[in-house]
Amino acid sequence: QSIGEMFSELDKIEKEISTEAKIPTKRMTRRKPREKRFHSTWLVGIISVAVIAVLGYVLITQIIPTGKVRWKDSIAVLPIEDQSENKDQGPLCEQMTIDIITKLSRIESLKVIPYREVGRYKDADINNKEIGKLLGVQKILESYLKEEDNKIQLTFHLIDASEISVIKPFEYSGETEEILKFQNSLILDIAETLKLPLVGETFEEQKKLDPKEVKAYFYYVSGRDFEKKYGLSYEENDFDSAKEMYEEALKMDPNFAKAYWGLGVLHEVRYNKAPEDRDKKDLESMHRYFKKAYDINSNLAESHLGLGWTNYYLDDYDKAFKYFESALEMKPYNSEVNYHAGAFFLSIGLYDQAIKFCSKAVEVDPMNFWAHHLLAYCSMYTGDNDEAATYFQSALNTDPNDLDLLSRYTFFFIFLKDYEEAERILDKAEKIDEEDYWRVRHARGLMLAIKGEKEKALQLIEDRSYSYFASSIYSVLEMNNEAVESIQVGIEEGSKYLNIYLYPYPYLMNNPCYDNLRNDSRFKEILKEEKKKYEVKRKKYGKL
Repeated sequence: QSIGEMFSELDKIEKEISTEAKIPTKRMTRRKPREKRFHSTWLVGIISVAVIAVLGYVLITQIIPTGKVRWKDSIAVLPIEDQSENKDQGPLCEQMTIDIITKLSRIESLKVIPYREVGRYKDADINNKEIGKLLGVQKILESYLKEEDNKIQLTFHLIDASEISVIKPFEYSGETEEILKFQNSLILDIAETLKLPLVGETFEEQKKLDPKEVKAYFYYVSGRDFEKKYGLSYEENDFDSAKEMYEEALKMDPNFAKAYWGLGVLHEVRYNKAPEDRDKKDLESMHRYFKKAYDINSNLAESHLGLGWTNYYLDDYDKAFKYFESALEMKPYNSEVNYHAGAFFLSIGLYDQAIKFCSKAVEVDPMNFWAHHLLAYCSMYTGDNDEAATYFQSALNTDPNDLDLLSRYTFFFIFLKDYEEAERILDKAEKIDEEDYWRVRHARGLMLAIKGEKEKALQLIEDRSYSYFASSIYSVLEMNNEAVESIQVGIEEGSKYLNIYLYPYPYLMNNPCYDNLRNDSRFKEILKEEKKKYEVKRKKYGKL
């Protein structure tokens, strides 16, 4: 009946779970490229995923105010249900759901819920009326797919979420190779039913992203599936399978831009899987494939984002900025585009700009975990502790066990000198961390330094003595020479390993752990130089 009652029930359930059951088993700590495309996982225990998704969404939408963007109507496309006899069309159903969501976004003034949110309701035991309330939409699209002997049947129900009544059904059947035609017919039929116009020529431009040969689409779907597996496993056979599927798609249609984009993403994931052991060949391949996708169809916003990050990796911030700017012009209300723009600004140390775009990302998609995470991170480093606390909490409501988030949350409470709470958060992170993740280890080092346990603290930062945790530890221990050297190395070399500018001016000014350095002439000189760099970046890139 209420959130309070739900909390009460969850609290009772939690008390009945053993400590071991609360902690996920073997977990790979996966960090996506450059602190920008982070990966989040959900705690799966005896509490159903559906309940956690519902609770998380409600909590986040209560915490984060929305409503700046105005829409005439809204829709959630539920994951397509596979009704094929062998239930073997899962990857196709998922990719089709994503593609329909993308194409529906071309209907003017129609708010379309991102796949990240609707994907949580796959197989969930919750009715459409409740989904409509939780997602704040007026319409829901139920979808069913049946494929057999190269014949396909697609059934869609456009539903009034408030009354749980079917406004209009749409059915398409024929040869499997007609699947893209059916997708586009659906978009036109929904636009006509809702009496909302398509946005100028953009729908026709979107259709141009479809391959000319439908077999290429199926290879692309398979490639995306293997690519996602590789992003979780880092097994080379998954990489090879994804690459093979994308290449087969391109044999069918050499001008299929999305397949080139997929190859770019695949190489980007491998380039960033082990920062200390990167292969420049992956960077070269990434750049080549993203550029090829862009050259074939410059209306693919994802290729603009890919080239933005590629040029960032190549230290060409001017070119990177232009690509992020063009992606925003193409999709100003897209959560992912705004998030990536925000992550770029974070990566070069412009926290205010990062906050601006990630705020918009959260407004459009309240469940964008990494946008909440980035907002918490930037708010903390700009000295806005109230905002930081809000966004840390909203991120935790989505993924309470992410090690990056927990290590930074520990840092936040150290900033506030609330060491008891910092210790509690860090204890939780260490129970989850089975792979000795460096950020968690460095956070423990900082706690030890605060307690005066110098030798133990220093042992924990030997692997990355240039990190912001390490320089903070040196400063707390009044090892000023080492602290200054750590910051200098971090400025010169750290970004090459962590893909983020480690010591921008706002961070240096707002980190209380550096209080012992404030009167050091060398630290003052660093501040002076970083302020100059900061002002130059603001002037060049702060206009968006």
